[in-house]
Formats: sequence, structure tokens, C-alpha cells
Amino acid sequence: MLGYDDTGAGEPLVLIHGWSNEGRYWNEFGYVSKLRDRFSVVVVDLRGHGGSDTPIDRDFSAGGFASDVIAVLDDLQIESAHVFGYSLGGWVVFELASSFPSRVRSAISGGAHPYKEDLSTFRRFQPAEILQAWESLGAPLSSASRKRLADMDRQVLSEMAVDRIDQTARLRNNRTRGLLVCGTKDLRFEHARRFSLENTRYEFVPIAGLDHLQTWLRLEQMLPPVGDLLRKSGESAASSV
Repeated sequence: MLGYDDTGAGEPLVLIHGWSNEGRYWNEFGYVSKLRDRFSVVVVDLRGHGGSDTPIDRDFSAGGFASDVIAVLDDLQIESAHVFGYSLGGWVVFELASSFPSRVRSAISGGAHPYKEDLSTFRRFQPAEILQAWESLGAPLSSASRKRLADMDRQVLSEMAVDRIDQTARLRNNRTRGLLVCGTKDLRFEHARRFSLENTRYEFVPIAGLDHLQTWLRLEQMLPPVGDLLRKSGESAASSV
């Protein structure tokens, strides 16, 4: 079973959370309330997270996570959507753009890049450590979200931190309009910037002075460039009709 929620009206926009998180973080961080007046917002729980089941085959590959998003779109009978993911969600966005280009209207990745990456450090984190990091930043997580994170299965959490494969060759000729947003103190900053320089279809917006977790919390800085890309994508689609 996959957990998801949809609200609002307008062009469909899928929000994809990060590793160890869940879809309702987008609500608790304030994104959904800012977007639902202009978009039909779909918030997905990726496999092993939130209200979604852990697959028996333990497939936590980019393709596995991307198939969750496609399954939700199919269930809602949505032919194509804008996709906006952060961290793990951003990695899934690259997979969606490369494997399912006809389903993606625009691709927005925050705190992510499509190059190879070793995630062995993440596999050592305990749920309590992740929760402590969010609490140290004053993240507006509900008591239910805190409890669900604290209660996550440690083994499943580790297995979901799969080393990232290089997706750049598959994205090289992709025509999807994209955006990368990354904090300048994020360890993924230079790779994200490099990809945007090599791929003119992707705009790059640095968020000064913020690290990986801080950037997602600062929706007042994240949303303006996201809104600009969504507006441009909508205008481009309208002009092609």
C-alpha cells in the first residue's frame, strides 16, 4: 500500500520527501498551504516511509521509488505532473525525468544531484539522531511525525540509504525543463551547480548560508524560484498548443 494525499486545484504538482521523512512534512513545513491555491498538490509517502508499506523485495532503488510516484499518478488518473523533490526526493525526480519523461512536466530537485554518491555515512544514523537534528533547527514537526520518525525500523532506514548511481548520461538528452535549488553549505552544492552548468535545461539557484536541512525549512527562499519555473513551464506548454 502507498500512502498519499491530494488537495487544491490547478495543474498537478507532486511533492516528494527526503530519506527518513514522509509526505506530511510538506504540510508541516508550510509548502502545501502556499501551493494548493494554484496547483493540485499530490503529497506522496515513498515506500518504507510514512503510511506506505515496506516492499517485501526491499527494492529501494531510484527505479523503485520512482515507480511509487507513477503508481500514485496512475491511481489519480493524472497523465503528467510537475515533480518537486527534496534530498532523496530530488534524486527520485532525476529518475522520473530520465525514465518517464512523458509523465514529467517540469523537474525540480532540492538538495540533490544526479552524480554517483556514497551514502554509507547515512546508513549509520539512528532515528533518534535524525529527530534530534530536526529539533535542533526548530522544525515544526507534529507530535505524530516525531513519534513516527522515532519509531522507524533501524534496519529498514539503513537499507533505504542506497548508494546513488550516476544518472547524468541518461539525463544528457532529456528535454524536460528543470531547476536545482541547493544551500551553499550543503555538501551537495558543488555537484548540483556543476550539473546545471553542464545541462542548460536546468536552472540553478543557490541559497546562501544554509545547509541541507536548513534549506528545506526556508520555504520563503525555496518557493520563489520554484514558482518561477512552474510559471515558465506552464507558459511554454500553453504556447505549444
